[in-house]
Amino acid sequence: MLEVTQKDKIEAVTSNFKPLCRFCGHASCDSLGGIAVSDMFAGRITDFPISGGQLWHCSDCDSMFRYPVLSESDYLALYESVNSDIWEDDALRKDQILVHSAISHVLESVKILDVGCYAGQFLAAFSPSYDKFGVEPSQAAAVRAGDKGIHVLGATINDIAPEMKFDCIVSIDVVEHLLDPVDFFNKAFQLLNPNGFLIISTGNPSSFAWRHIFKSRFWYVTNAEHVSFPSQKFIKNLTHKLGGEVVEVTNFCYADIGFKRSLIKLFGQCTYALSPKLYSAMRGLEGDGSRNPSIYSLGLFKDHHLIVIRKMH
Repeated sequence: MLEVTQKDKIEAVTSNFKPLCRFCGHASCDSLGGIAVSDMFAGRITDFPISGGQLWHCSDCDSMFRYPVLSESDYLALYESVNSDIWEDDALRKDQILVHSAISHVLESVKILDVGCYAGQFLAAFSPSYDKFGVEPSQAAAVRAGDKGIHVLGATINDIAPEMKFDCIVSIDVVEHLLDPVDFFNKAFQLLNPNGFLIISTGNPSSFAWRHIFKSRFWYVTNAEHVSFPSQKFIKNLTHKLGGEVVEVTNFCYADIGFKRSLIKLFGQCTYALSPKLYSAMRGLEGDGSRNPSIYSLGLFKDHHLIVIRKMH
C-alpha cells in the first residue's frame, strides 16, 4: 500500500542553487530547463502531482540528472505499490532482446542476476541451465517472478549478501531510476565474479534530439521516476576505476515503429515541447483532461544505449 499520503512529501522542494553533479560531484552543472509536473509514476496515477524540478547537465562527465528529487524512502514506497502487470508482455522488448542476445552468445549455464527483474519475463526467456536471481521493489511483481522460478533476493541490490557472486548482472531500464548510480556500480562490481559481465541498458543523454533540441521537455524526462542519466563517458571512466573495461556500446531506438506512427509521435513530442499545457488539453479530448501529459515517443529517436562491461581479474 502506498505510504506517502501528504502532498508535501510528494512534491520536491525547489532550490535556487546549482547542485553538484550526482555522478562525478563536479560543480559545473547547468540547467537545461524545468521539467513539467506529472501525476504519473511507473505507469500509475499518483495521489498528488509530483514536481518535476529541473534537468541538469554536467560539463565534466557529460551526464544529466533531475534535481531536486524526492527522498529515497518516498521513491521506494511508490515503487512498492506498483502493479505486477503494467509492463508485463509475453514477448521481449527490443532492449531485452539485445541484452538476451549479448548474454546468450558469450555465456552459457551461468549465475545471472537481474536488477529490477519486475515479474521475471526477461529471465524466464533463458533456458533452465541458467541459475536465475533477481531483485525487485514491487511486491506484487516479485511474487510473479518467484512463480517463474526466479530467486528474488530482495527489493534492491543492497539487500544481497556481499558473499554472493554472479557471472552476469543485468540492469535494464534501472539506472535512470537511481538516486545514487555510483553506489550501484560499486555494489554490482563487488557482486561480480572475475571476468563477469555487467550489462546496462538505459537512456543516452548524448542523444542529439534530447540534449540539443528538446532538453527538459524530452519524452524520457517526463517520467517522474526517471532521475539519473549517465553518459558513456562517465560509465567508461568509472568502469576503469573499478577495474573493468567497456567491451561493447550500442546506441539504439527503444522500439521499431513505422513512418505513420513516427509522424504522430513527432507531432506529440513537438507539441509537448512547445506547451505541456496544450498537449495536456489535446490529450484530454479522449479523457477528463485533468491529467498531466505523458509522452510515449518510444522508438522515435536513437536515444538509448546498451553498454557491456567486463570485470577484469
